[in-house]
Parts: sequence; structure tokens; C-alpha cells
Amino acid sequence: MFKEINLRNHSSLHKLFYSLVVAAVLNISTLSICWFGAKEVVGGSLQTGQLISMFTYSNSVLFSLNILAMITTQLVISGASGQ
Repeated sequence: MFKEINLRNHSSLHKLFYSLVVAAVLNISTLSICWFGAKEVVGGSLQTGQLISMFTYSNSVLFSLNILAMITTQLVISGASGQ
């Protein structure tokens, strides 16, 4: 009984840690694109549409990495449960 509860809590901690790390990476990357892109738009070397395109491309890449990280986490948890 203790092993089951411990394993359940352990996997919950992995999911919590995973979600915090992924959220931090996504937010920091979006904030940095916004910050540096806004400086370039104000400076005149970048147009607003180009900045929006950069947001779109980065979101699609980060979404794919997010899915890959979720799959990896689930595989590790599944492997630990199988043992």
C-alpha cells in the first residue's frame, strides 16, 4: 500500500515539475521575443508583421517540443510503474 501511494505521489511531483519547467520556458521565450522584437520595431529594422510571424513560428516549434517532453515524461513514468 505504501509503495503504491509513494509511486502515485512521485509521479504527481514529476508532472508538477514538468509543467512548471515547460511553462517557464514557454513564457521566457515569448517574453524575450516580445522584448527584443519590440525594440527592433521601435528602431525601424523590423516590421510588426514580421514580429507576429516570429511569434507564430516560435509557438509552433515550442508546441512540438512541449509534446515531445510530455511523451518522454510519460514514458519514464510508465517505465517506473512497470518495475
